[in-house]
Amino acid sequence: MQHHLFKGTLYMLGAMFSFVSVNAIFKTLEFSYHPLQVVFFRYFFALIPCLIVLWARQEGASLKISDFKPHILRGAIGVVGLLMLFQSLSLLPLAEAVTISFASSFFITIFSWILLKEKVSLMACLAILIGFAGVIIAAKPDSIHLKLGVLCGLLSAIAEGFILTHSRLISATNSSSAIAFYYALFAAIFAAIGLPVVWTTPSTYDLIVLIVLGIGGGIGQYLLITATRLAPGQTLAPLIYSQIVWSILYDIILFDAIPSKSLYTGCGLIIAAGLVMILKDKIIQIKQTN
Repeated sequence: MQHHLFKGTLYMLGAMFSFVSVNAIFKTLEFSYHPLQVVFFRYFFALIPCLIVLWARQEGASLKISDFKPHILRGAIGVVGLLMLFQSLSLLPLAEAVTISFASSFFITIFSWILLKEKVSLMACLAILIGFAGVIIAAKPDSIHLKLGVLCGLLSAIAEGFILTHSRLISATNSSSAIAFYYALFAAIFAAIGLPVVWTTPSTYDLIVLIVLGIGGGIGQYLLITATRLAPGQTLAPLIYSQIVWSILYDIILFDAIPSKSLYTGCGLIIAAGLVMILKDKIIQIKQTN
């Protein structure tokens, strides 16, 4: 068990590093290509790790499903969510955009109440309010430019919260491999619809970067799924906040951006709220065991 916990922790840290690296790669290209074009590359080439995992595990049969409508819905929302994230990354420093994305954990609670009919305690409501206060403090929305970036970040967090909750909703009738594969497939298809309008032919170097961006995102998804199989969610959930460490380092090294004091204050509130949510579930489990 300890061995699995250690491996799960490493996989989770690797997944968080992969996701932040993908966001940093995008910021190096943000003024060269329309975000929708980057979204297409992100999802299309994320199919490669999915197919490799399916082949290695001989799980091709799991792709046979009877109802594609939930996967089509997820693909459409996924495109909107990632497009909003990339817009947020274009308008805000990397660390601030990533901090705002942490709000997805609070939307998961809200969508769990709506979609899964799970009860939301007073403690959970308080944690959500504290978390949103942290988002506002971290973002410092004191100009139209920043307000738009914060709005895009929150819309992205809403979409991610829905996608993650919806995954639990359909997991009873779909395998993890099918959920990941069709999500990337339909998202790539939806993103491709707008490509003729926004397409800019990339240079050889930029094409390699865009492909790496997509594969990196796919690898992050694989590492995340593997981590959840090796360790319980309560062990992995706090590791989500390791993204802020990588984001600050990328901001300093790549973009010469020094994080503000308000970022640390807001991030602290968001992390505190997230830990309250985790401890809440743990306390409930202890009570049920006793």
